[in-house]
Amino acid sequence: MFGVMPFYHSSIVHQKENLPATNHLFLVDAKFWTLYTSSSHDTPDFRVLVRHLSEFVGDPLSCVSEPQQLFVCIAHAALGYRHLIERGFHHRDISMGNILWSKDAKRTRSAHETLDGDLTTESQKRLHSQFVQSEIRDHCHGFVIDGDLAIELEPYFTEDRTNTQSRSGTDEFMSRQMLHAAIVNKPYLQSPVDDLNSFYYVAQWAAVNNNTDFPDSTTPIPDELRFLRKCLAGSLADRELGTSTITSEPLDSASYGTFLPHCQLMLQEWHQTLVVLTKDWHVAKSVTPETAHQYDTYYPRFREFTNRGVLELVELVQKHFPGSLKGQA
Repeated sequence: MFGVMPFYHSSIVHQKENLPATNHLFLVDAKFWTLYTSSSHDTPDFRVLVRHLSEFVGDPLSCVSEPQQLFVCIAHAALGYRHLIERGFHHRDISMGNILWSKDAKRTRSAHETLDGDLTTESQKRLHSQFVQSEIRDHCHGFVIDGDLAIELEPYFTEDRTNTQSRSGTDEFMSRQMLHAAIVNKPYLQSPVDDLNSFYYVAQWAAVNNNTDFPDSTTPIPDELRFLRKCLAGSLADRELGTSTITSEPLDSASYGTFLPHCQLMLQEWHQTLVVLTKDWHVAKSVTPETAHQYDTYYPRFREFTNRGVLELVELVQKHFPGSLKGQA
């Protein structure tokens, strides 16, 4: 489907002793290192190496050389994410490693099919109009991958959200609200609004860490940009400082390279729409009655806010990079 990597098979990688390849040895030692001032998590993040077989190989977002390529990739992947929500699945781990870019557009099912003929809300009608206006059809540059943490939505609304497993993601790209809930250990309903914020943090990270201007060690990275990169990789407070710098301060090429300043206006406007979207979501959630059939109550709201968030992103990309969303073969 448009914006979702065609996937065939996955399997756990085993060592020659027929044991799964994991990171447990590194985590056992890392818990006792004193190299860093910040404390490690109480629960280590154990991971298993998994091999995926998909239809083609994509490139990481760090490979883009133009801001237009970055935001078209993000928008196409967000359209794929929207289709997953429409199918009743919640990805829950939008991150740098889970969005792939293809410089040459891949032919997929038409993006129009992701609307499934359902044009009952204003957001859906406007999104369909954007498809027509932007000539988005079947040439796709950005794909969501890795559904290991995805869940089916229907049983999700009935589970105990005091369990930390009910929320998932990669810290650097989690929404501020979800990270705060994790820090204070309070129950939290992870929603598509959190994932839409994650799309923003991925784009922000990719723009800040782009090395088009710094291809090798002979080209020094300016101190201001180096500090900004450190902020985005730090604590929640550090990331907020970095985000504030990008969204509210002028960025010049001498201090930040040429790539990030050319992304700034798009990031600023997108961030503003997400602030409003997040506030509106919390209002909608607060007036949602607790019933025995929470799927019937929450799922329409999940769809509504997904449509709105993706629409606002698509409209901004079309505004800043006219004609780019149709893709280039």
